[in-house]
Amino acid sequence: MIVLLSICVGAVFSDGLQADYEVAFRFAVDTINKGKSMLPNTELRVIVNKTATLDAFKNIEMGKWQIKPSRTGKK
Repeated sequence: MIVLLSICVGAVFSDGLQADYEVAFRFAVDTINKGKSMLPNTELRVIVNKTATLDAFKNIEMGKWQIKPSRTGKK
C-alpha cells in the first residue's frame, strides 16, 4: 500500500479506568489502517496520553500537547 497522507489521531485516557477504551481506540485505528476501502492511501497515527481521572486542567493540557506541531508532523 502506498501511503500518500498520514493523519494523527489523538486521545486522552485516564490512567486505569479506561484501559478498555484505549484498546478499542487502537483496534479501531488498526482496522481502518488495514482496510483499503475506508481511507485509501492514508495512514492513521495514534497519539495517546494518560492523565488523572478527574483532573480537568491536566486533561486540557494533554489535549494541547497533542496538537503541537512537533507531535502532529505539521510545520
